[in-house]
Amino acid sequence: MNRQSELNNLLLGPVMLMMCMKSDTEEKLGYLASIIEATFATIQTFRSGLENFQTAMAKAFPNSTENQQNNQQTPEA
Repeated sequence: MNRQSELNNLLLGPVMLMMCMKSDTEEKLGYLASIIEATFATIQTFRSGLENFQTAMAKAFPNSTENQQNNQQTPEA
């Protein structure tokens, strides 16, 4: 094992013990899991929207993508 994973394992034990001592840990972890899932879904939706927007703009302005590619390939003086 590398040092980072050994350090993570050493820190995980006391944290798990502290979590076991509190009675509402499962409830709070459930809230945290819900927040993470909602954030994940939001990011996926946002990324999909950006891809759709980019596709629509490429169709609406077909010459602009060619111009961008030409500008990137030719250095300006």
